[in-house]
Amino acid sequence: MELEPIAKVSVSDEIIDLIKKQIMEGSLRPGDRLPSEERMAEQLRVGRGTVREALKVLIYMGIIERKNKSAVVSHRMRGKVFPNDIIGRMKQCKNVMEMIEARLIIEPGIARTAAIKAKKSDMEMLRRFCEGMENNEEDAEQFISYNNRFHHHLVHSTGNQIMIDVMHGIQDLMRRNQEFFVRNSRKIKDRSIQFHRNIVNAIVEGDPDKAEKEMVAHLKDVEKEMYLIIREEQ
Repeated sequence: MELEPIAKVSVSDEIIDLIKKQIMEGSLRPGDRLPSEERMAEQLRVGRGTVREALKVLIYMGIIERKNKSAVVSHRMRGKVFPNDIIGRMKQCKNVMEMIEARLIIEPGIARTAAIKAKKSDMEMLRRFCEGMENNEEDAEQFISYNNRFHHHLVHSTGNQIMIDVMHGIQDLMRRNQEFFVRNSRKIKDRSIQFHRNIVNAIVEGDPDKAEKEMVAHLKDVEKEMYLIIREEQ
C-alpha cells in the first residue's frame, strides 16, 4: 500500500481559510470590520503574530484592506467567487512575502558591509553582473541568472563566512523569488537594473549608508511590485 504525504497546514493558513469561508458563506460581507488583532488572537487562542501574518496575506490578496487601523472586508469582494486554488495562491503569496521580509533583514547589512570591505575585483564583478542583467533584459533565464549571481557575489565580497553560509542556504528560494517577479511583472526589470547600479556605485564610492539605503529601496520596490501583481490577479 502506498501512502500519500500529509501536507502540513500552518495555523495562519487555517485562519486564512476560516475568514475566506465566512466571506463565501456571507457571515462576513464587503465593508464588515474584523475584530482587532488582539481580539482575534484571544478568540482563536493563537498568538497575535499568527493573526497578523494571516491578515497580511489577505491584504496582499486584496480580500481585506486597512481602514483607520482596522481590517475590513474589501468591497472588491462583492459578488466574487473564489477560484478553487485560492488557498494555494495565498500560500505562494505568503512564501514570497516571507522571503522579502528575510531579505530586508539580511541584505541591507550585506550591502553596507560590502561598501566597507569589497575589493576592486569584487566591484568589477558586480559591474559585470549588472551589465549582464541589462544586456539580457529580454531573456528571462539569463536575466534571472545574472541577478542571482549579483546577490551571490555581493555577500562573498563581505568576506563574512557566516553570512555567506546563510545566503547559500536560501539561494534556491531566492532564485524562485526572483523568477516570480521577472515572469509576472513587465516593469520591474528596468527598475531592478537601476537599483543594482545604484548599489554598485555606492560600494565603489565606499559609502555604506548609501549602499544600505539603496538595497532597502530595491527590496521595498520588489515588495510593492508583488502587491500590484497579486491585486492584478484578483
